[in-house]
Amino acid sequence: MHKNYSDRKREHIGKLTKNILNKWRYVCCELIGEFTIDRGFILLKGYQSISQHRDFEYAVKHIKKYPCWKVWKGVMGSFNNLNSSASKILGELNEVIGNRIKKELSTPDITHPLPQISNEVVKILIEDSDKNRGCDEYISIDTHGMWVEVQTDRVHPLTDHGNKQDLETFERIICETIRDEHYRNNVSHLLREYEKIKGDVKTFTDQLIDISSIAEHRHKLKGKCKACPRILWVLSP
Repeated sequence: MHKNYSDRKREHIGKLTKNILNKWRYVCCELIGEFTIDRGFILLKGYQSISQHRDFEYAVKHIKKYPCWKVWKGVMGSFNNLNSSASKILGELNEVIGNRIKKELSTPDITHPLPQISNEVVKILIEDSDKNRGCDEYISIDTHGMWVEVQTDRVHPLTDHGNKQDLETFERIICETIRDEHYRNNVSHLLREYEKIKGDVKTFTDQLIDISSIAEHRHKLKGKCKACPRILWVLSP
């Protein structure tokens, strides 16, 4: 005896719908929030846990039979390319700011890590991408406390032997970086690509809603996977 084929098929499609399709359709593209070389620029929120589920590869075999799979492949390609480009820009920012600090400050040792500084610079470039406000809106210095406030993050760039001139030089380095058209254009390009990916993700999830709805109510999905039930014939002698 074997379990009824229709029941097994319903159970299989139900698992894929519950574990993958109904979660995949809520994946969205977001800015990462902390802009460092090893964290990328954007993330696909909610996707990692889905892709690691044991049913994911089974679901992919079915989704590949729908036009939305081509959209998703494009999303993944653009996602990886954008994060790779952003990593290069962040690496360049770290290097340029670090080199300028060493050359232009009399006490080049800073007590705040460069990745944190470049993170704040990128945040300003994002916020200012369509405003062009300059530096005064985002940066202030306190010569008594010996710190520079970038956005709302207090950056202590000087050692105990620092001086007011070094503090002002540090502020100037950050300001000139923010005003640099090279970085402004690069970040603007990243933001435009990010918006395109967001649109493509929405296209995919909109199409997936229809697919998962049919799967949930009719227990039907195009294609086959290794977990799909098969009709077995049991022959008695």
